[in-house]
Amino acid sequence: MNYQSLIYFKVTAELQHFTRAANTLHISQPALSKAIHNLEKELGAHLFEKEGRNAILTKCGKLFYTYVEAAISEINVGMKAVKHLAASQQNTIVISALTSTFHDLMPTVIHQFRKLNENCQFSVEYKYTSAIIQDILQGKSDFGICSDINKSNTDYAFLDMNLIRRERLMLIAGPNHHLVQKKNILIEELANEQFFVYINSDHGSNIILRNLCHKAGFKPKIIEAFNDFNLFTQVSTGEGISFVSEYSPFFVSDVIELDLSNCGFKPYINLYLVWKKSSELSTISQSFLKFMLSYSEW
Repeated sequence: MNYQSLIYFKVTAELQHFTRAANTLHISQPALSKAIHNLEKELGAHLFEKEGRNAILTKCGKLFYTYVEAAISEINVGMKAVKHLAASQQNTIVISALTSTFHDLMPTVIHQFRKLNENCQFSVEYKYTSAIIQDILQGKSDFGICSDINKSNTDYAFLDMNLIRRERLMLIAGPNHHLVQKKNILIEELANEQFFVYINSDHGSNIILRNLCHKAGFKPKIIEAFNDFNLFTQVSTGEGISFVSEYSPFFVSDVIELDLSNCGFKPYINLYLVWKKSSELSTISQSFLKFMLSYSEW
């Protein structure tokens, strides 16, 4: 039994089809069938059974899958943690950050810090708040730059946070949306609208959206867009509206900011530097933390 055969099994179990699994794995179907057969021979149990054209897990297969899935997940976490450690030993700071920091905040921070530490390298991935928090908790990144989180989650007790700036949220719609020509829109008027969000979660702008709608007496109708570009594209078609950061790098020409000037408030999200309390930071990461604790844009 080897790691590769476990990957083959996992993919086949999830796709329930040998041909599709072989195509996904970029191997021939006979090679996949042989690998699964050898795995079954070693375990002394059948893992799959035919159901029409599909291959579904047997009772033994379902049991084995739970362990394989957990093992592969742990191995992947371990691989990323080792890569992270290796990077820190090479004077590299690993950061997971919101896309709204792409154009201005991250380039400014990196430039200013490199003036003080010429040999420092940065590895930055741009994600949404939920993924950023997981990167920190799993040791994949030294630091995160994310927005507000739901602190009721006990896992978040392991995090430290420092506010670095506030970003104004804009409510946007496509050019043909019925609200575009309307002046002085009230939140109550949005009760029947569809709101596009990156990921439906209890973090970031989702918190602001739900709080605003709750105060207005309704629950927002939420649709996941899964990435920033898709969010803007969907909004531009007129299918829904969305709250986005004024710093978003993904603006397209055919979205328009709606007029909320008479609502009596301006929605903002907070941006925080986040790190794990118990992590052993490298010397260069400790210097970066000290630098960022004195950094503020508001």
